[in-house]
Amino acid sequence: MKKIKTLLASVSLAAMVSTTAIAEDVKIGVIYPLTGPVAQVGKDAVAALETAVDIINNSHNIDMPLARNKGLSNGRKIKIIVADHAGKPDVGVGETERLINKEKVHAMFGAYYSSVTGAASQVAERAKIPWVNGASTSPKLTERGFKYFFRATPHDGEFTSLMFEFINDFNKKGGSVKTVGILHEDTEFERQDEKYLSVKDRVQNYKEFTVPLTEKELTKQGSRCMDCGIPFCHSGCPLGNLIPDFNHMVHQGEWQKASLILHSTNNFPEFTGRLCPAPCEKACVLGIIEDPISIENIEKNIVERAFKEGWIKPQPPKKRTGKTVAVVGSGPAGLAAAQQLDEKKASREDDETTFIGVDGGWSRRNDVRVCINDEKRREEEQSPRVERPRVVVVS
Repeated sequence: MKKIKTLLASVSLAAMVSTTAIAEDVKIGVIYPLTGPVAQVGKDAVAALETAVDIINNSHNIDMPLARNKGLSNGRKIKIIVADHAGKPDVGVGETERLINKEKVHAMFGAYYSSVTGAASQVAERAKIPWVNGASTSPKLTERGFKYFFRATPHDGEFTSLMFEFINDFNKKGGSVKTVGILHEDTEFERQDEKYLSVKDRVQNYKEFTVPLTEKELTKQGSRCMDCGIPFCHSGCPLGNLIPDFNHMVHQGEWQKASLILHSTNNFPEFTGRLCPAPCEKACVLGIIEDPISIENIEKNIVERAFKEGWIKPQPPKKRTGKTVAVVGSGPAGLAAAQQLDEKKASREDDETTFIGVDGGWSRRNDVRVCINDEKRREEEQSPRVERPRVVVVS
């Protein structure tokens, strides 16, 4: 009975905080794990919510909030629209976007897993849709400074304090609990960076010593992007990369589209994805309250996937004039200038054909062989973006 009263209060809160300017019935999006290892938990929660909604919408002779009258105090009724996140934060984000943008819900309720609640509630906060958290217990959820997020349950810190109070009281009454084993899950949607090979392994050569994330892990990292209304990462990036756009494509598993978006502003992301100091991450809005999006690593993995799948192909101009322009320096800037000239301008008869030098340049001179090893550098020098038969070496 106490649990039903708590649910009634939670559903009523979700309805009340969202009805200021609503003339129709109140639609609440409910998101829980209905498939996967804890599906029964989600199904039980939805059944309890349906009971709470029935108590609110219809007249019942029971001593509970909003039970005796039909509907809310203003006569409107509640309708819940249920979605399944299957315990996956990226699915939770997608379903929340659907509920808000297509179903036009007025409030959100869920989502049991703290990792899903943390990721999906960012979507609701951005859309200014209230989110009532009835079960997720991570303390971080209410430490983010969100205006539209409401907690209706204790957090892990409070549960832990109560557990130790119980142990202390138990011991005072003759108990002898000295050791406690704790089994917990840690699926909060946090930043995950590449790990490193051991020093013993890495000092043997100049090859890259990072251990790439799996595709599933990268998809989750892309899902952390909040698609901000004003994405300051754009202004933080000297190239103006469309960062939220390619992050969203990675989140959706659309790697080829992500590559097209990335290459629309960045000629050589295989360089910047490794060597850039990533001012975009310093400008990331999420970084105000959490670790910023791992933009640089996502960028690197997009272009590596594009090379692997053969999506990066030569882009020679339709016509050549036989003239030559030498670009001094063949670091990322020189290569990008050469590619832009070769691709964009040399197709017109009154312009020059451009070739590039392969010696010198930032990527080879500035002691970064440990980041871009000789094998990788040779791969870049044979880049399919620019035809290689005609080359002018400028050092």
